[in-house]
Amino acid sequence: MAKKFLAASLSCCAVLLCGGKGSRLASQGIDIHKPLMLIDDKPSLLHVVDQMRSLEIDFNSVIVVVPEGRVVEYQQALHGRDCRIVAQPQALGTGDAVYCALAHIPNATEHVYVSFGTQPLITNATIEASFSFHLDNALGFTLPTTFTAHPYAPLSRDDDGKVTDSLETHLEGVRKPEFGEANVGGYWVDVKALDEVLVPLRNRKWDSRAGRYDTPSGELGFPNEMVRGCLSSGHRVDGIPCAGPEEMIGLKCLEDIAVIESEFSRRRR
Repeated sequence: MAKKFLAASLSCCAVLLCGGKGSRLASQGIDIHKPLMLIDDKPSLLHVVDQMRSLEIDFNSVIVVVPEGRVVEYQQALHGRDCRIVAQPQALGTGDAVYCALAHIPNATEHVYVSFGTQPLITNATIEASFSFHLDNALGFTLPTTFTAHPYAPLSRDDDGKVTDSLETHLEGVRKPEFGEANVGGYWVDVKALDEVLVPLRNRKWDSRAGRYDTPSGELGFPNEMVRGCLSSGHRVDGIPCAGPEEMIGLKCLEDIAVIESEFSRRRR
């Protein structure tokens, strides 16, 4: 599908986020960082990295953002794969992690795909369909979505179907709706939106004296803050319901490994 965009010489970069403290796994007595946990005998992150190279989209770079204290672990895990590792000094949210990656995005880049090393179930079809939608509609920020009960990250629309907000039920303390449209953990954003929205957003909300962001959690989110920032600054935002609810499943605790492996097995059959 996206082959036609290669001919137009569009330059894309992938930013994969592997930050966080891993507190849920630590509470289960596991010291291995979540993106490095084995799924079908292969670290979750490597499933995602290898997928980037299998897409019909030519990424000029794959950037992996990791905790500052775990750089060596990721260097070992990614040995032999063409990735740039970027350290996030503190676990201050996904928006902060993307901000850390900005200086390492190649200059010619026009569009960036952002996802997580713990989201190996997002399919090629979803990534490519959302990229096509992103370009066809000249969007600044695009969220592949699915419909599910009790969505973790619900997308809000008005009566005309236009996106009005993206919520984060965990960090923002928003109550989960009974049923709704949710992003699946992958996003397309154009570089202009990153420069004109994320950079000033980060600078405005950063409290240098406290060493944290001026948000309820002290962290800077990515999809929720970017959606609001893009909408308020004139960058177009939309979601495309092109994914299955299983693609939203990420690796958060030990029990998720069996669920993800089961879905991989189902796909192979």
